[in-house]
Amino acid sequence: MKIKAPARFRTLLRLIPGLMLVAGCGGGDDSDAKANDGVQEIRTNLFDSDPTQQDTDGDGVKDWVIRDRESEHMDDDPKMSIESGAIRSQNGDPIDSRPRMDYPDHTELIWSARAVSNDEIEPYAQGEYYIDWNFPGAQTWVNFEYDVPNAHWAAAFAMIYKYGDEQILYVMNQINEAEGSTNLRYKCLYVQRGLPLDEFVDVKLHLYISEHEVGITVNGEDQGKVAYELKYEAEPKDDRQITMFVPQGVAEWKSFSVQVAK
Repeated sequence: MKIKAPARFRTLLRLIPGLMLVAGCGGGDDSDAKANDGVQEIRTNLFDSDPTQQDTDGDGVKDWVIRDRESEHMDDDPKMSIESGAIRSQNGDPIDSRPRMDYPDHTELIWSARAVSNDEIEPYAQGEYYIDWNFPGAQTWVNFEYDVPNAHWAAAFAMIYKYGDEQILYVMNQINEAEGSTNLRYKCLYVQRGLPLDEFVDVKLHLYISEHEVGITVNGEDQGKVAYELKYEAEPKDDRQITMFVPQGVAEWKSFSVQVAK
């Protein structure tokens, strides 16, 4: 789908550092409503069609790519499909946002996702650290606060998976194992249990970069803020992106929006 942003909206995009190339989506009335709410919408994708074919402002840059196979599309991957207006991934490769960009303070990521099936893994505990990578379900990552030459940045992800008769939402922070080490571990920043088993979960992460905190909203209910840490990796790389990933199991995403709160 190709939706041209109004001229005034394109101008607003150029006023936000690091977002000049980000796609805008939506008609003038909706943009005005969001502006009145103190929010500038940057991009919205509805996943009723292949996201790797979507270019919502017609700038020639696809909004999403399959990692390490950026010229391919979901039709080329038997592990991914569009079903009932949602991306369905069964252990599919990560889907990364494009273009790479620096997310400014007060960026908000808003999406709707659910776990369809996964191995039943004992729940993680808030405040605990984990070294082994065995996370299942629908993972939505964001890499931000980037210092590319020094391989220093923040990495957070929300994870939804099934356990018994519920879905559980986690917000995790990928950090270093110890000061001076580039071995990675994962801190569990937030846990919300008791989410309906088969329903989509609406999640919003608000990046309070100046405070090193992430605000969390689940199904329209504000869950407060949690502090995050930055990490160092062994060598510089440019992963300034949002990622949808199912390392184990089957999961779905229905929509994704990026906006900046004023």
